[in-house]
Amino acid sequence: MKRVLCWIGGIVLVLAAVLVIVISQLDTEFISGQISAAVEKATGTPVRFASPPELSLLPPGAKFASVSWDGVQDGQGMRFTAKGGEAHLELEPLLHGELVIGEVRLDSPSLSLLLPEGKAAAPADAASGNAAGNKPGSEVLLPLELGRLTLSKGSLHVEKGGERYDLRDINLSVENLRNGQDAVLRCDFTYDLLTAGRTLAGTLALDAQAGLFGMAPRVQNLSLTITPSRRGLLPAGFGPVQLQGDASLDTAARQLHLSRLSLSVPHGRVGLTGTLGLDGPTFTGSALLEGSPRKLASALGVELKPHAQDTLLFKGSVAWEGDTLALSQCKGKLDATPLRAELRLHFRDVLAMEGSLSLGKLQLDEYLPLPESGKGAGAARAREGKAVTTADKEDASGWPMINLRLAMSSLGWKKMHLRDISLALSGSKGDYRL
Repeated sequence: MKRVLCWIGGIVLVLAAVLVIVISQLDTEFISGQISAAVEKATGTPVRFASPPELSLLPPGAKFASVSWDGVQDGQGMRFTAKGGEAHLELEPLLHGELVIGEVRLDSPSLSLLLPEGKAAAPADAASGNAAGNKPGSEVLLPLELGRLTLSKGSLHVEKGGERYDLRDINLSVENLRNGQDAVLRCDFTYDLLTAGRTLAGTLALDAQAGLFGMAPRVQNLSLTITPSRRGLLPAGFGPVQLQGDASLDTAARQLHLSRLSLSVPHGRVGLTGTLGLDGPTFTGSALLEGSPRKLASALGVELKPHAQDTLLFKGSVAWEGDTLALSQCKGKLDATPLRAELRLHFRDVLAMEGSLSLGKLQLDEYLPLPESGKGAGAARAREGKAVTTADKEDASGWPMINLRLAMSSLGWKKMHLRDISLALSGSKGDYRL
């Protein structure tokens, strides 16, 4: 038995030595030249390696230093560089004739896109091909499976006319990207966007578990956090904005099922559950709004009178079809004031609103800004006056159609109180009746 084991060990050593010799004799410059020629044939531009890649057999793969590809011509196109990286294939699938990438790592990758102004129309044959490949009920499969993809300290730069989009310090990790299985995605980066003459900046972090390939693509445990800087889309007082949820896509019925979707800012949250139809589109489900009114107002620079409860809660059913949004069976409370609502909005050539709102006891001065927080009140009133003057000069044909009713048990302002109030507002095109 010992003799057999010795023979087996000797054979393994000989094979290992032969493999080492074979690898050492491989012409890596020839291989990198073949790769560059293949890329040039496919794209019209060769890929360039700073030095020939280092090949390995166990596991089969390659490690490379600086690499670049430049497809920019006449100020348009795409450019890619990376300081280094490596790629390995999984050995066992390779023995069965299957190509499975075990790991790909890119160090400091940089991608620049210089786009022409305007939107180019997609070729008709490409559009028809996409339609044929994405028929309802057809299963989407990966051409290649991937064990792990890692990008560290990457960057993305996009320019289109006067708009600019910069993503920096991109760290991306994708694990287990395989057919019929859930992949784990993690990504974070710093963004700096210049669009419509406005600059937005901040950081973004994404963490999700997703099964994107198969009959029922799904996303679970989604966590997306955006932290705007002083030039962010939201006021800095709102702090980080976080999106969380779980969703699945029914490709046969062309429906997206939202089992949990929540958009949160400090002191406030909007929740949504239901089904989104992709043909139309349509939505049926429920919505939830909760938060702290005074803390949210403070984040906007407005101070309100303190209240013991400081609570906003509003929930109800939501239906959206065509150009109509309906909110039904809505109930909640503002501090200690109960409220109910039924509202329907029609987004047509002219906005139409109809419905009813019922409130309990409301003390109005508790929701008006305190005097010390109204330092810019004079300027605000001046701007409001100009806006009203401008609006009076505009054509009133675009004003909304309104048919709203309000019922309130009590309305107070300082020492004045009104009880059992019922109001109706209706009309259109600037001709309204109260």
